[in-house]
Amino acid sequence: MKYFSPFLLAGLILCGFDSQAGVRFIVEDGESYYNDNWYGGTPTRSKLYGGRGNSCADQGYTITHCDSGFYPANPCPDNLNYYKDCCPEEYIYSIDECYTMNKTPSSFSCGGKYACY
Repeated sequence: MKYFSPFLLAGLILCGFDSQAGVRFIVEDGESYYNDNWYGGTPTRSKLYGGRGNSCADQGYTITHCDSGFYPANPCPDNLNYYKDCCPEEYIYSIDECYTMNKTPSSFSCGGKYACY
């Protein structure tokens, strides 16, 4: 065999390399993020953001209960018992869902959801 297929050659080259897949944040210090996530550490907001704004209240998540007729929206990533908004219960659709039902979405949204009219 005088000529090797380029695909065969590429396959042979790639087989010799060890690779690992993972998610990297470009704003994060790569070494500490890698160590936290791949060597048994548990990533937390304070680790990912250097301890800045790591409480829900500091980030604006102050609601723990909504009145009747409303539902909690936009949960805190650190504690799912805190929310940013209380939305009217008719605000449960995406814009696409409103159009699919041949209805018009409301002019504003609550928690990323719309009412359909």
